[in-house]
Amino acid sequence: MQQQPQYAQQPQMMMAPGQPMMMDPNMQMAAPQPQIVHAQYAPTDIANMVWPRTPTMVVCPHCNQREPTKTEKMRTDKQCCLCCLMSFIGCCCIPYMIEDMYKVQHSCANCNEPLGAAMPK
Repeated sequence: MQQQPQYAQQPQMMMAPGQPMMMDPNMQMAAPQPQIVHAQYAPTDIANMVWPRTPTMVVCPHCNQREPTKTEKMRTDKQCCLCCLMSFIGCCCIPYMIEDMYKVQHSCANCNEPLGAAMPK
């Protein structure tokens, strides 16, 4: 007859139903290893971008800096026409009081090159 080799018995964990599992105090837990993630920013295609009315984070195609845009409100022809029409009833300043009627010009905060504009609604 051939004898079977004896193996060292692994410690068994016993737990009663409904009880939390108890760990062997001699058991070592592996510490999670930190992961290094390198963020890569894809250049924003500003030619086809729909510009918001607030500063937005872009990569400037002129200086390649990634930073928020600088915004500036600009009057539109529509405001001027409405001002002329409303001057007959004495309300010529109302078109200039409505924020959504302004064009918002975005430019790079680093090199001041114009990037795009949010048109009035």
